[in-house]
Amino acid sequence: MVQIERKHVVVNLDPANDQMSYQVDIDIKDLICLDDVMEETQLGPNGGLVYCLMQLENNLEWLLQKLKAFPEHYVIIDLPGQLELFVDNPHLLSIIGRLGESIRLVSVGMFESTHCYQRESYTACCIYSLTLMVNLALPHLNVLSKVDLLQTLGALPEQLSFYLEADELDMLYAQDTPSSKLDLRLHRLQRVFAKLAQDYSLSSFLPLMVEDKKSLCYLLSFMDKANGYFYSSGQEHLHDLRQKVFEIENFSLTEMYTDLEERLFGFQDREDEWEEDLRQLREG
Repeated sequence: MVQIERKHVVVNLDPANDQMSYQVDIDIKDLICLDDVMEETQLGPNGGLVYCLMQLENNLEWLLQKLKAFPEHYVIIDLPGQLELFVDNPHLLSIIGRLGESIRLVSVGMFESTHCYQRESYTACCIYSLTLMVNLALPHLNVLSKVDLLQTLGALPEQLSFYLEADELDMLYAQDTPSSKLDLRLHRLQRVFAKLAQDYSLSSFLPLMVEDKKSLCYLLSFMDKANGYFYSSGQEHLHDLRQKVFEIENFSLTEMYTDLEERLFGFQDREDEWEEDLRQLREG
């Protein structure tokens, strides 16, 4: 943000976030502290988190007044990651709804790329992202973070683009032969979840390596278009500056996938191998 000369403000709304590696401009802990809540109410971490969000909802004017000091800034909000807060808890959804009345929001779900090594974990990420999209009802982006770790952990079971596009999840379970009744039941359940995410055809991911300019540029471009910032009047020069800073002129997702695969795993020709495997699976 600094490099592209974009005014921005970082807001932390996660009361349990005690180890922030970035500078925060507005912090919920200035309003209410999770440790104090747990001590005074004898609630556990999850109950204390819900209590903090309830208090923020009741005192939302505090946050809105803080934001008024940054009228022309790009607002980045860090939220708690617990899925249940977005499903059956009204406080966080109410807060997001109120903020959406004055800010053009886009939700960004962050998922660690290491989940791709275990198909069950990856399928759970797809269901998680689908849940966020349905419940938040906002423009939404999914991100596979820490993609650079794949370089040290080794090649993925499938091609990287397979996990980014997430459109053939049932292929992950196609060659299973469960050895027991319990394994068979688990296998069937996992395939149901995979087919559910696949049938909705809404889950896809953008790769992110925080130290890679090209990766950051892709994500920022998608965020800007999703929340309408890209089309705002007077922002054209910032778009041009971003391209100059990141040294990127023309780019596409296909080129990015290929480039990442080559840089992470040091080879170029696994695509034919994966395509052949998928073709055999489709043919049974």
